[in-house]
Amino acid sequence: MMHPTLHALSYGQPQAALGTLSPDGPHVSMVLVVPDQPDTDLPFGGWLMHLSHLSPHTRYLANDARAGLLLAHIDPTAADPQALPRLSVQGTVTLVQYDAAMYPTYRARYLARFPHAQQLFALGGFALYRFSPQHARYIGGYGQAYRLSADQLGMLQLPAEREQG
Repeated sequence: MMHPTLHALSYGQPQAALGTLSPDGPHVSMVLVVPDQPDTDLPFGGWLMHLSHLSPHTRYLANDARAGLLLAHIDPTAADPQALPRLSVQGTVTLVQYDAAMYPTYRARYLARFPHAQQLFALGGFALYRFSPQHARYIGGYGQAYRLSADQLGMLQLPAEREQG
């Protein structure tokens, strides 16, 4: 059974923290994300990002495609933000080639969520990238930590057992 909060984080969050590997160590940036497929399709695939060629994280991804993505429920009125759900995903990021069969679909999907990006696509200093998850950790609140395989994340399902200390 699909977990509703995991679904909401995967499909509903427009922004995420992207962790990449710089020569000096970890580097974290805020990026805009769009699921790479409609939310009626399972298994869940991954996220699309439109990244600038000038950004440090894009240069770091060119050297090492391994990355982390953190999607978090944001509620500025929450008494304890650490009790809010979040999803930390490890995976790889690849460039979506302009001539790839999925490029027009991915571009349209990105622009449907972020219409203001139309001018950035026209500039040419940006490119579409796809984050492919390998495994994840879901925190639903205190004492609600789960490790998810790529298959579990793909089906937006939590494992039967919580993570042990």
